[in-house]
Amino acid sequence: MTRWAHQQQAFEFVRALWGRGRRGAMLAMWMGTGKTKVAIDLAIDLGAELVLIICPLRVVDVWRSQFEQHATPPYEFLALDDRVNSVREKTARACQMLAWSQERNGRLAIAINYDSARLEPFAPWALANLWPLVICDESHRIKDPGGRASRWCAQLGLRAFHRLALTGTPMPHQPIDIWGQFRFLQPGLLDPTYGAFRWRHAVMGGFYDRQIVGWKNLEALHAKFRQIAFRVDESVLELPPEIDQVLSTSLASEGARIYGEMEREMVAWISTSEAAGVEVTAANAMVRLLRLQQITGGTIKDDAGVERHVDRAKEELLADFLEDLEESEPVVVFARFKSDLEAIHRAAGRLERNSGELSGSHDNLREWQRGASGDPTILAVQIQAGGIGVDLTRARIAVYYSLGFSLADYLQSRARIRRPPQQRPCAFYHLVIHNSIDEYVLAAITARRDLINSVLGELKNTGNKHERGLRMV
Repeated sequence: MTRWAHQQQAFEFVRALWGRGRRGAMLAMWMGTGKTKVAIDLAIDLGAELVLIICPLRVVDVWRSQFEQHATPPYEFLALDDRVNSVREKTARACQMLAWSQERNGRLAIAINYDSARLEPFAPWALANLWPLVICDESHRIKDPGGRASRWCAQLGLRAFHRLALTGTPMPHQPIDIWGQFRFLQPGLLDPTYGAFRWRHAVMGGFYDRQIVGWKNLEALHAKFRQIAFRVDESVLELPPEIDQVLSTSLASEGARIYGEMEREMVAWISTSEAAGVEVTAANAMVRLLRLQQITGGTIKDDAGVERHVDRAKEELLADFLEDLEESEPVVVFARFKSDLEAIHRAAGRLERNSGELSGSHDNLREWQRGASGDPTILAVQIQAGGIGVDLTRARIAVYYSLGFSLADYLQSRARIRRPPQQRPCAFYHLVIHNSIDEYVLAAITARRDLINSVLGELKNTGNKHERGLRMV
């Protein structure tokens, strides 16, 4: 795949830095501008036989697909995501893959999330190795210099010959957010301690002079930033008009059990404080589809009509995604069920961000469109209500928490974002539970197939596999 002009410029910028002996570089490129491809191209050009990628959990599997698409010749890729149960198991798999790759003189890329990477036994294992290239993706996650992830990444950087940071928001809250990231990339480029750096660039005041009330010497800071950072914003003309990406996670054990029972038997038991628990049944195949989608969203009604929370995986995935956006960035989150809308509000609330709703019972569209101080930046939209006749072009980012079975509603919802007067490239993110109905629905939508018949067919095939497996046992 040919690089866009801004990708070529980013590639040459970093390669020139590394050629001059500067080991750290940042791709401060807006989401959707292709920084992952640039990073992979740099790894290939460098001849890095071993690459370690530290990233948010939701991005681990994205790196796999990007390596499969862009790495020629190919890398062996190890995704240490939530499908690997423990940090101990992740470390064991990494050891095995590294030994296997070295025996064959192959090339290996390992991706692991920040929270797992800094824990034992992975952390000491990683620090015991020398890495030709370490990549910190969404590097604003290590902006807090006192945070455990930031301090560990600083240690890891000392074990890497080359270091690369990727982020669309290098200074998400304030200019001094950059120090923790540069400590990983190029120790010594900024002040040797965070206290000295803050003293140089922050004006202190307020109670006992402990509050930041202003900034100073920002031109000098930006000059140092530009020494090792290549900046691309959303105005890049070469961007495609729309970008699609899938963000995946897995149900926890109890949610997976309930989902599996409903998928196989059309009935599931939910453990509650009541001794016998409660039952959820599906009278027919269509109701089963409904129940399965509710479970992947995290909430389902039992046969008495009481809503039961069974899982938080998708809600946590959404919160993880929103955390990587600037607080002022407007976002639309589409969902099918009322319980999903409530989960969206909880995810926003966890990050202390205001959220509004557009549904059959709430209409905060005008406040969201207005965008004044205190107005919601996140709009939870029931896809049936927000798919037709509304203007959502304040946002360029849309997230699909769940999807209905109407292809027309889905296409209309996209058209609410990507339409005049929209001038920015649009990004559409789909939240998906691994090995679930979410994947079947999204595949049918992508192929523009009849959703209901296609999904029913996939579930039937899954049922046949279960039956064959039972007979083999």
